[in-house]
Amino acid sequence: MRLNRSNTFAEDLDGYVLDVGDEWVLLQRLEHNRPIGFLALRIGDVHRVVTSRQHELQRRGLEAAGLWPPAGPDTSVDLSSTRGVIESAHAAATLVNLQFEEESSDTCYIGVPIGWSESTVTLAEISPTGEWAGTVSQWPLDEITRVEFDGWYERDLLLFGGTPPH
Repeated sequence: MRLNRSNTFAEDLDGYVLDVGDEWVLLQRLEHNRPIGFLALRIGDVHRVVTSRQHELQRRGLEAAGLWPPAGPDTSVDLSSTRGVIESAHAAATLVNLQFEEESSDTCYIGVPIGWSESTVTLAEISPTGEWAGTVSQWPLDEITRVEFDGWYERDLLLFGGTPPH
């Protein structure tokens, strides 16, 4: 299915809904009709859900490739809060990819959560070249619109960067 979202900079996303919580929805993301990782979106940002005959063809292709039904992450994802999503995504895949689509569609911050306050997460960041450069950033939980994890990009960064320093 395709999820249309109301955020100004948010792209429409293709994937299969794996679970729905109080605040967030978990999808297995598809690109070129193949799974490429997981993402969680704020339910309040989903404007419309669309299915079509093309989605049926995608499902049949996944079935023929032995990728149907879609598999979820190895651990359950807490979809009741932003902190729950980030903590469980980190437990499932080490790196989390935080996005703030109310500001920009092409910026993300990837790393491991190393601290929390009631309203923020502190992230030890990995660079786009897969290096732990010691960059630590703090992000407001209520501005995070999307959390991706266990995708090809995040797995490659972890492979290059190795064990997080924190």
